[in-house]
Amino acid sequence: TKMNTIGGEVLEGINKAIEIAEKDYRGLVIGNDGPNFSAGANLALVFMFAVEQEFDEIDFAIRAFQNTSMRIRYSSVPVVVAPHGLTLGGGCEMSMHADKVQAAAETYIGLVEFGVGLIPGGGGSKEFAVRFADSLEDGDIELNGLKNRFLTIATAKVSTSAAEAFDLGIFRAGKDAVTLNRSRLLADARQSVIDLAQSGYIQPAHRKVKVLGKQGPETEQPSAGDD
Repeated sequence: TKMNTIGGEVLEGINKAIEIAEKDYRGLVIGNDGPNFSAGANLALVFMFAVEQEFDEIDFAIRAFQNTSMRIRYSSVPVVVAPHGLTLGGGCEMSMHADKVQAAAETYIGLVEFGVGLIPGGGGSKEFAVRFADSLEDGDIELNGLKNRFLTIATAKVSTSAAEAFDLGIFRAGKDAVTLNRSRLLADARQSVIDLAQSGYIQPAHRKVKVLGKQGPETEQPSAGDD
């Protein structure tokens, strides 16, 4: 479809692609030639499950998405995601878990779930918290900073370009990159995979995430599948 929504078949395909890449290839590019990278998860299906009170199905779908995000993060080969056009919700979350994002200049990316009354559940909310924690230095004011990050989610902000996605904290300076010529996007993403592999890519180790409790004290929580 033109919007490339993410359903069970897409998640299954990504997991299978990573499995094949780990066995036979140097890495993996996740991208497509459609008008848009992805409008996110199939919310019509989620709505149908909710109306029919099939909450176990919703739980299964969310876990499948989270597990796929983490499969991208912790694969044994580099995974580069190449977004373009609309990259919303789950499409944004998929990008945020890549080893590198190679984005088209015209990429409109963001976590939009709050706009329809949902909390992003595919790993994006966690990723904002992780990136904020990683940016902290001794003496920084933590609670206000984290609140500002989550305002980006609460207001369902979408970048007006790939450049603005760096300002929103969706793309990472020094890691992610932008391709100006759309027709070069997948070629540049492929080269990024090769560069990562040749530079001695090592499978990331599972880590702990700093979180803020009710009053904002610093605590440590084990990964528990979240990161």
